[in-house]
Amino acid sequence: MQSLETEKNSEESRMDIMHKKEAAILSLIKTIIEYSETCKNNKPSYTDSEIANIFLIFSNKWIDSVLPKHVELGMKMVPDFPKIDYEHPLHIAMAHYCYSQGVLHSNKNSKVTCEVHTTFQEKYRKNTKSNKLEHQEIAEMYSECSYVKLLNLCFQRLLKDSLYGHNYSENSDVYQNAKELLDLSVIDYN
Repeated sequence: MQSLETEKNSEESRMDIMHKKEAAILSLIKTIIEYSETCKNNKPSYTDSEIANIFLIFSNKWIDSVLPKHVELGMKMVPDFPKIDYEHPLHIAMAHYCYSQGVLHSNKNSKVTCEVHTTFQEKYRKNTKSNKLEHQEIAEMYSECSYVKLLNLCFQRLLKDSLYGHNYSENSDVYQNAKELLDLSVIDYN
């Protein structure tokens, strides 16, 4: 009897975590669309610190989703994140994340295919002398870019996916379509 109750609690906990993660993803998409639209209408361009802050807020929500209720964890931005050196653990992690994200977006429709990733794949295929696995080699190619450039690439991919990675098109304004689809997703989600 106790194991059935434990299993039920475990399933409820798993569903609660999944629910929080999905909410964090929807929040990230909404923030990216809103920030991009604000920049498009009112600002000359995106800023690295604002993009980094978007990802920091999302990361905090994601981590909070798996923490037990009695545990608190705070994250803050590295003070000089634009100066994160090559081969720093955050830089290496970001390069590998960019590879994974590139694979995902390059397997979607042509509007969200990442030209950077496609170029790296072609470069890898032309270099037949490499003894490394594709993901290692391409992650190394990503790691030749600065941390800030990788962060911006991730932002641009997520924005592109939010605007064009779906079949919903009620009108010609991709921002309006994305916001409507997001609103519908939130309604379905709740």
